[in-house]
Amino acid sequence: MILKDKATEVYVRLAAEDIIITKDEYDNDKYGTDCTYYLVGFEDEEGNECEEDGTYINKKYGKDN
Repeated sequence: MILKDKATEVYVRLAAEDIIITKDEYDNDKYGTDCTYYLVGFEDEEGNECEEDGTYINKKYGKDN
């Protein structure tokens, strides 16, 4: 599949730091929700990687490539 020059909608992929808690804390909602997020990259609605402005990094995707 060949993609257009730019994604119609750009999504931001974020990662969060790991938080380790006990099962009891989890079961009783006894843990904070504050978390640090890290920017991983940008992608379209299909998960194809693109730049912040929607320009695809590699315009060829799909099982045929």
